[in-house]
Amino acid sequence: MQSALDQFRISIGRVRDLIALHNSVKAQATSALDVSDILRASLVLVVSALDSGV
Repeated sequence: MQSALDQFRISIGRVRDLIALHNSVKAQATSALDVSDILRASLVLVVSALDSGV
């Protein structure tokens, strides 16, 4: 079983990956594609990571 800190670090890594994915897709996509949902998902994940550690 992973410690709470290890699980938090894994979750934060996923948040960083989502933000990198957003930046990559945004750079390649046209303005017709709304990629803001990726950022919204990363915000939800970071709140979840903080909540699970408390």
